[in-house]
Amino acid sequence: RLDVSYFYRTWTSPEPAKPSTTTGTAADVLQIAREEIGKHDGTKYGRWYEQNVDKDPNNYDFGAEDVPDCAMFVSWVFVKAKAKCAGLPGAYCPSMLDAAIKAKATVSVDKARAGDVVYFDWDGGETDHVGIVESNNGYNITTIEGNTDNGEVKRKTREYSCVAGVVRPYYGESSTKPSDDT
Repeated sequence: RLDVSYFYRTWTSPEPAKPSTTTGTAADVLQIAREEIGKHDGTKYGRWYEQNVDKDPNNYDFGAEDVPDCAMFVSWVFVKAKAKCAGLPGAYCPSMLDAAIKAKATVSVDKARAGDVVYFDWDGGETDHVGIVESNNGYNITTIEGNTDNGEVKRKTREYSCVAGVVRPYYGESSTKPSDDT
């Protein structure tokens, strides 16, 4: 197994994405994410990240086996959908959520809606995981996540108590601004 602790302590997320009027929709993001459900090829998202975001062959090997790839899965989906979201693309959940907070793109978990990005904290420490909100029923959310259950892309239902933050992407002019929903 790779020792990623140095990478995680030193890598920072790129600048937050800026709003655009020519961006994909929540429906685009969800369609692409749903097409990946059941796939078990995390290195696909890591290789994409290396080739399109990191681009430095001397940096960390994102495409290697056993690399946590939930963040790269979400980043891949958003880029493929041509959607913009603060903190994306990224490979490290804490830096990604921090960038979204700085960009004032977060909403409360009870306001989470389909197409939002959701970060999880399993143990009260740093943010551990990320996924895409598919639905919110008022007490838990259904998500599509990469790197779950031995690296598979899956639909999961999560309780509000494990949510570290929810980020509202920029889905063009018609989307509600995060500050309207906080």
